[in-house]
Amino acid sequence: MPLFLVIFGILDFGRALNYYNDMTQLAGQGARAAAVNQNIDGMPADSTFQAKLAAENDSPELKNKVQICIQSVPGSVGSPVTVTAKYRFHFNAIVVRVPITLSSTQTERSETSSPSYSAGCTPTTLP
Repeated sequence: MPLFLVIFGILDFGRALNYYNDMTQLAGQGARAAAVNQNIDGMPADSTFQAKLAAENDSPELKNKVQICIQSVPGSVGSPVTVTAKYRFHFNAIVVRVPITLSSTQTERSETSSPSYSAGCTPTTLP
């Protein structure tokens, strides 16, 4: 039994590390897209910027369950834009029941003077 707990713990830690890497990638892609005022798909940014970024994920467990936040909209070229990606990770019930929040933040300098996205977070609550 202790061996199974160790094995499942290692597997869960690997899953958490993979999801953290996904959060880092998503925050970096989001910051770059926000800096050039484009959605992640290359189209011009709009009011659904955060929702489209949250849906852009290759892990089925993370799709549309990631909270994307833009702290402030840059007012001029060169102003910083910061994107944060968060996900509440739940370990398997065998190991521990306490969830942890995986979070990654990326800041880029804006390349446009009037972005068409707005500051804020979506969704407002983490699963």
